[in-house]
Formats: sequence, C-alpha cells, structure tokens
Amino acid sequence: MKKYFAIILLTFTFLSTNATHAQNKKDSLDVWKKVCDDFKECKWVFNEKFKDNSNKWPLVNDEEKGIAELMPNGGLHIKTNKKIDFAQWIKLDVVQYEDFSIEADIKFAGGSSDAFYGIIYGVKDWDNYHFFCINSAGYYNYGVRYEGLNAVFSGNLYSSYILRGKNANKLKIKKSGKKAYFSVNGEILDNFNYRAIVGKRVGFVSFDAKINLEITSLIYQKDIDSESTPVEKGDEKYTSSGSGFIISQKGYVVTNYHVIEKIDKCFVELKINNEAKTYEAEVVQKDPKSDLAILKIKGATLDPVQFKIPYVYPASTSEVGTQVFTLGYPMALTSMGKEVKFTDGKISAKTGYQGDIGSYQTSVPVQPGNSGGPLFDSEGKLVGIINAKIMEADNVSYAIKSSSLKNLFELLPEPIEMQSKNEISGLALEQKIKLLSNFTVLIKSK
Repeated sequence: MKKYFAIILLTFTFLSTNATHAQNKKDSLDVWKKVCDDFKECKWVFNEKFKDNSNKWPLVNDEEKGIAELMPNGGLHIKTNKKIDFAQWIKLDVVQYEDFSIEADIKFAGGSSDAFYGIIYGVKDWDNYHFFCINSAGYYNYGVRYEGLNAVFSGNLYSSYILRGKNANKLKIKKSGKKAYFSVNGEILDNFNYRAIVGKRVGFVSFDAKINLEITSLIYQKDIDSESTPVEKGDEKYTSSGSGFIISQKGYVVTNYHVIEKIDKCFVELKINNEAKTYEAEVVQKDPKSDLAILKIKGATLDPVQFKIPYVYPASTSEVGTQVFTLGYPMALTSMGKEVKFTDGKISAKTGYQGDIGSYQTSVPVQPGNSGGPLFDSEGKLVGIINAKIMEADNVSYAIKSSSLKNLFELLPEPIEMQSKNEISGLALEQKIKLLSNFTVLIKSK
C-alpha cells in the first residue's frame, strides 16, 4: 500500500509521511519477573514505571516530529505540536499465541479532544499491529492493521466508563483463549475473536492530532509455559500473508509492493492438480510508487493446460457503475482459512484517494490479506489490483488500475503471454470464479 493511503484507512490516521516512530532491537529478556499468587499460580510480569530508560524507549525531543521524554517523578510524557502520527514502542520477548494482558495508565493532559490515543501491541512495523484507543470525549475503538490494510472491529463507540477531559484512564487488553477483552477503569467495554499478533513490540500511539499525554505505567503479563497453537498446521513459521495472481506459465506472480516490502523471504502457495503447494519466490520487479511487485516462483513447473493465462486487459478505463469482483486470501493464516474468498461490488469512481488517476475506488468489501488480489469485471477482464480500504466508511476500497502493470511487464527478462481474446466472458459467474481461483495465490512471508 502506498504510504499516503494509510491516512484514509481510519478516522484517526495510522501512518503518514511525517509519522514518527522508532524501533528498539533489544529483546529485553531480563525485564520479566516471576510473580505467583496465594494459589501458586504464576505469571511472567513486565512492569514499566519509567523511572529510568533501562528498557530503551526511543525518546525524542523534536518540535517538528514530537516529544517523548521521561517525567521527573516517573512516567512517559508524549506531546505533538502538529497533526501527526506518533508512537513509542519497545520489543519484548513474547509468544505469538500465548494468553496475556496489557494495561497502562494514560492521562490526557491537553490537545484535541477528539484525538484517539492508546496502546499498540503485537507490533511488527507500521503496517502490522493491533490497537486499543480512546479519546477524551469518551469514545473508544480497537482493531488491527495487517499487511497494509486496517480493520476497526468496533467502530467509534461511546462509554461512560471513560473519564472525560484531563483525567487518567486505565486501559487494559486481556487475551484469553480465542477471545480478546477490552476494558477501561476496570469495566469491560467489548470483546472480539482474537487475531494472532505478528510482532513482539508493545507501546503507545496517538493518531493524527496535536496531543499531550502522560503515561505512568505499563504492565504486560503472560502465562508461564504457555503453549503455541498454530491456526494453520505447517504455517507457524510464516509471519504475514497477502494475495497475488499468476500472470505467466513461467511462474511470474503480481502482488502489492507493500506485501513484500519488509520481509526476509517470500513464498507462494498455489494449487497444482488440486493440491496446495508452497514454493519460495524472488522479487524480480517492483514499483513502490504504484505499489506493485512481480515475483518469480522458484522450482515450480506450471502445466501449460492448467495455467493457460485467461486474463484480458481492458483497452480503456472502466466506467463508474461497472460490476466487479475480487478473489483473495484475507486473514488466511489466522481466522479465515486458506480457501480463496470471493467478494463483489461496483466501481464507485475512476480515481482513487485524493484524485489518484492510477486507482479506482470500489465498493468491494476487502480485509487484511486481500492486498495484491486481482479485481475483475463481470466479463472476467483484469481491471485492477486490490491494495487499500477506508475503515470507517462502509465498503470503500481501492484498486490499482491494471494498466499500471504494462511498464513492469516490459522490464521482465521474458515476455508475458498476453491473451488477446476473452474466452471466458460467456461463462457463468460461478464458472469464472472456479477458473480464476486457480490463478489466485497466497503470498506468505517470513
């Protein structure tokens, strides 16, 4: 996803070109203490009082980027003088699937009353993390940002348990089994089916606002000897996923640049003779500006009959109102499983966010993991590539126009087999989906 897209993904922004963050590489294995109750039930506890900076918070004092400093009597002071995203996080030794709780005392000391702020956890980077936020007007929300797409699971909801104005609130997230619970000042506000974290960092964030915060504590508790239970057997080693589609019998695959931007290794899972196979892939071309990348599958032999490329690329821009659909793998390694998913809608505008002429706005519902999936019109023509969505507007998503692929194709070392005649336009929708699903692949990353 192009970085500016994240500005529109939520009412409060998650990332912008002037967003500030820092990353600590220390695992902090020595910060955990074993704490047991009267019944000899024990937990590992990380208790940060901010008396010093032994845990190496990435403090900063910059009027343009923001201020993060330790307060004289303990606590973390965060202040921004401009409307920017600002975060502080550290890396802890946590397990992906363990039960845990995170709580913090956060005081709103001034700034915009509608600004959202709170806890981020399971942080891998700015494109992958969970959040639980409130504002001083009494509203809260929670959700996840995953591979460049965001999902606010709650929306902005009001709670009388949130202390208004310049008061401290105790925020807590508790994960137990398959549920995550969110509370403020000891009162549970909501819960949802838990999505596995992809990173080990935890911290605090304020979104796109001038704000002044005082954080007096952070407590992270986790079970001792908790067992990891991978959602998909054999996929424990992968940390993120997206979608893509085959464009050549020679093993070339299109996806979003942001899907492969910050990874060490990339793998493609596809079906060969109805059996799922996973192959390592290499990035052979990328265009960060248009958020596109082309991969080449290593070691795969694609049957020329099964993988005869069916796509026809439209000669002109699709019209507003055109019926379209996408295929992809949303949240494939966690809650939604690895069956290819179909959703449909219409082209809402010929331009994307802020009038971007290289994208469409659509009403197709998409979720984290749909990034890089193909967008087809009702005739089966490839009209776009899914890459972003707006969170608080119903079914507002964006797709890069397929015409953007042309320049990348020309840079490949081998020519792409372009289909000149649309041989699938007369098929029923169910038949189109069945055929095109064979060319839609799951991108898995480490």
